[in-house]
Amino acid sequence: MAGNSKDSKDSKILAYKDMINQLNKTISTQTELIQSLQKTLEADRLEKENLRQQIEYLTK
Repeated sequence: MAGNSKDSKDSKILAYKDMINQLNKTISTQTELIQSLQKTLEADRLEKENLRQQIEYLTK
């Protein structure tokens, strides 16, 4: 019976390690997505500012 308890603990440890690996992959993927979205937001902000300046120039 002691062997089964150890096997059960080993099995849980392996499951936790797998879960941690999956969570780390998810975090990495989400970090990449956040960085990409930040770049998109910055590009949109710059375009908006440029268009605002053009409108300001054209309405003078």
